[in-house]
Amino acid sequence: MDLCDLAEIPADNGLERRADDRDLAVFLTAQGVRVYVNACPHQGRSLTFAPDEFLLENTGKLICPHHGACFELVTGACVSGPCKGSRLTAVPVSIEAGKVKLADQALVG
Repeated sequence: MDLCDLAEIPADNGLERRADDRDLAVFLTAQGVRVYVNACPHQGRSLTFAPDEFLLENTGKLICPHHGACFELVTGACVSGPCKGSRLTAVPVSIEAGKVKLADQALVG
């Protein structure tokens, strides 16, 4: 399943997508595309503060706008805040012909 074109992902922000009844957050990092379920592990709230608007630091950290949890964008690990030590739920993807595609069975479970 195609999520988006690689060129659609803003370099300085993220992109929201919906697949199999789940909200996803798509990011372009220096290490490649990262996709997570768009929910903070603290209380399950969205990681956006407005549609397609994430709080990203120039250091590669994603901040939950609701309670300030700070996540490493590349690994999804929470490094500070109310859910320190937990992780965002990663969604496996591949890049084919300039498109970000969900891996088979990526959202099962």
